[in-house]
Parts: sequence; C-alpha cells; structure tokens
Amino acid sequence: MGVPVSVIMMGDKPTLMARFTDNSFWAEFIRANAVTINRDSRRVTKLNLLNSAAAFKSLIACQRAQKGALQKDPFQD
Repeated sequence: MGVPVSVIMMGDKPTLMARFTDNSFWAEFIRANAVTINRDSRRVTKLNLLNSAAAFKSLIACQRAQKGALQKDPFQD
C-alpha cells in the first residue's frame, strides 16, 4: 500500500507527514515486518517493524486504561 506524504519541518528537522483516512493502513502496518520509504521510485530507507504489533496493542491498551482517568482538565486552573 502506498501512502502519499509531504515534508514538514519540526523545528529544524524535516519530517514526513502522511494524511489518510483508510484504517486498513494501520492493520497492514502492524502486520508488516518492515516499511519501505521511496521517493521518485527510489528507495530512501527501509525501517524494521519487528514487534510493531505488540507495541501497537500496548498503546491501545494504555489509551483504554487512561480513558476517563482524568476527571477534569489538569490545565483548567
């Protein structure tokens, strides 16, 4: 699956930003062993995603555990 990206600056660092609404991206992402980033049909890098499924599941479990934990906005005062 290809996801179009644009380059944005985060401080002084160029960063890739992807915008998509298709949730199948995340399903494919957590099943994959690697992600390849290409520009103009040329490989820029290939990133290892080993254990990304376990990390993603932990992230979701953490978010669910925290849901409702804050009863009020901590920055409200």
